[in-house]
Amino acid sequence: NDGNDGNDGNGNDHVKTSFLAKARWLFRKLSTSNSGSTEDETLLLPSKPTTATTTNIKPPSSSTSSSSSSSSNQGVVANSNYGTLDTAIDVENQRDNAIANSIANSIANNIKPKSKLESSIPPISLSIHLLLFAYFFTTTIFVGIQYSPEYANAVVLYGTAPLACVSFAALLGILMNLRDYGRRRFGMFQRVMYTSSSVLFLFGCFVPLLHGLGDGQRDGLGDGQGGLEGLSKVDLTTCIMLAIYALLAFAECRICHYPMEVDEDTATTDTTTKINKKKQKAKLTTSALLTILKPYFWPHATSTSATLNRLRAITTWFCVLLSKVCSIGAPIFIGKASTALTRLEYREAMWYSVYYAGARLGSSVFKECQGLLYLFVAQAAFVELSEVTFSHLHSLSLDWHLRKKLGETIRSMDRGIGACDSLMRYLFLFLMPAVGEMIVVIIIFASYFDYFPLAVAVFVFVYVYALLTILLTLWRKKFRNRVVKSDNDWHDICTDSLINFETVKYFTGEDYEIKRFVKSIERYQSGSVNVKASLSTLNMSQQVLVQACLATCLSLAIVSIRNRMDCCVSVGCDTGNSQCCSASQVCSGLEMGDFIAVLTYTMNLFAPLNFLGSIYNSVIMSMIDLRNLSELLVENPDVVDDPDAVDVPQTNADGEDVVVEFDNVRFHYPTQPETKGLKGLSFKLKKGTTTAIVGPTGEGKTTVSRLLFRFYDVLGGSVKINGVDSRSLKQRSLRTAIGVVPQNNSLFNDTLRNNIQYGRQDATDE
Repeated sequence: NDGNDGNDGNGNDHVKTSFLAKARWLFRKLSTSNSGSTEDETLLLPSKPTTATTTNIKPPSSSTSSSSSSSSNQGVVANSNYGTLDTAIDVENQRDNAIANSIANSIANNIKPKSKLESSIPPISLSIHLLLFAYFFTTTIFVGIQYSPEYANAVVLYGTAPLACVSFAALLGILMNLRDYGRRRFGMFQRVMYTSSSVLFLFGCFVPLLHGLGDGQRDGLGDGQGGLEGLSKVDLTTCIMLAIYALLAFAECRICHYPMEVDEDTATTDTTTKINKKKQKAKLTTSALLTILKPYFWPHATSTSATLNRLRAITTWFCVLLSKVCSIGAPIFIGKASTALTRLEYREAMWYSVYYAGARLGSSVFKECQGLLYLFVAQAAFVELSEVTFSHLHSLSLDWHLRKKLGETIRSMDRGIGACDSLMRYLFLFLMPAVGEMIVVIIIFASYFDYFPLAVAVFVFVYVYALLTILLTLWRKKFRNRVVKSDNDWHDICTDSLINFETVKYFTGEDYEIKRFVKSIERYQSGSVNVKASLSTLNMSQQVLVQACLATCLSLAIVSIRNRMDCCVSVGCDTGNSQCCSASQVCSGLEMGDFIAVLTYTMNLFAPLNFLGSIYNSVIMSMIDLRNLSELLVENPDVVDDPDAVDVPQTNADGEDVVVEFDNVRFHYPTQPETKGLKGLSFKLKKGTTTAIVGPTGEGKTTVSRLLFRFYDVLGGSVKINGVDSRSLKQRSLRTAIGVVPQNNSLFNDTLRNNIQYGRQDATDE
């Protein structure tokens, strides 16, 4: 940096670029000096003169005259070995500034301009947040001091604490609006938290409200009215405000574009091309996803009949359904058995215990049947997807295969097909049934047990559990990436040091290599500790939520049981735990044995969610791999047969002896400019003759053979076979009629016999 503070006086930070410029120039200079070159050290600059000079460092007199005399017409001349350094730095800085300007221009050109609706979102959002904050803050104060009867009645549904929480959320919304008014940081995390908070507030408003309306009473109002008559103005206004807040959140997330990300590590002078390629990547739409996964739901025929494969697929989903039905029904039976046991009804308790065991057994059996049947479904789907993908790759044009990296293509195909199986196992066969089970359990708590607070508590805890697990999993990702990098580093250092064992001995570098190796091991171990610590944090957070949910649900169950028993005694039953109480239609709530049912349901709900972090990572990686596979499948071949294409005729219909004719052919490759390639090429190949095409490299000899095989279609003129344009012929018929001995022979990884027989697969040994 030459003692510089990283600024060139014009506000341009160039510490890093200056250092790199010096390093690059010194490397070039040392290489030239060591090779004995006597060429002048001259650096060419752009036509616009630069302000940098070499007057700060006086060059040795011996090199001044020769350097100056040899470069009068080349812009700025390096007067000495050291004086060239500043000029080189200035050249590199100009190049770096050009790169930066190119990046900025490409980003500006590729950012989609905001629509009028999107531009109006920030002021609308800020105004609504101000209105929400003013309303909820005022309501919080008035409810707390019971300013009027209306506000006093509102305490029933909305106390001071929940209203204060909404006020605080609205205040945070105001601050976030002011901080990010242009929505340049409105990414995925912000959207998830924004919509989640609005949904939770709205859910917390309508659930107790609807529950109170359904009961036809609102404790504390004293009028016993149900329906809309039981609503106060504050209740109705609060619900409307929260609904507006939720609609605003979803509207903002839907209308505002995601902020554009630029990877500084990969930014080059060709940034515009890279950004355009990134924008042109195929998106994995829902229809494309369902098309790729169709063999898992409705497979085609493979080695067995299509009917059998489809029957297996249907039976798999039927087993999933039956397994969840048995799993959901089992806790009800154990609850009834417990209730019967408290009433000393031993026979009935035994039967319910048998039903419980049968339901658990059925759940396990159907789950195993699901796994067994899915093996056949996955096998058939794997064969079908592999065949479709492989045949599609062979249908693509030669130009695509020459441009595409083979290793990348094979990995995309392999990982994409494997991702289909992972997505089916983790998302459709594990996570979605678990979510469905949660929804059904919430409905059971609200309807069968007739206790809405229990349903709300389970929903809130499961929602927070899932959200916290996903956020912590994303947070742990950076530690895992560092561990993977450090693991690769210490293995690379170890391998590199041992491979260059002789060099290490030459320069007595054993101590240096050992220190380097130990430091890399320490970095790896430190990263491993962070990974394990973050995993412990995740596990502890999950257990806190699970146990809090369990304590809340069991406490609510106890309250409901006590209220039911008190109600039964008040209506004339001998005890709160009797047949009289069970037969009563007046008293609602949980029975004694339902305490065990609530415990079982709660534990069953969180059991599959323990793997939510791993499942989330697997699903995200599978979606990425499926997107790469979809990019392969959406590629269309450049050369296709016409619907009315014919086979190669045996003879020329015109009666001539011309077999092959190039008639005024014009062609250039897609990557070539129009000035290159073939221009008006014409010649004829007659029967019984030998024709040789000669010329220097790059003149089009291979191109002629590729056009003959119709690997490409000509851009002008025609290639005729027996008087018929090759574009009117079937590709398979055309290529079957031509024998070829390639210039570069390639052998398949097979026997010599099969390689020889490859030219005609149906050839016999004779």
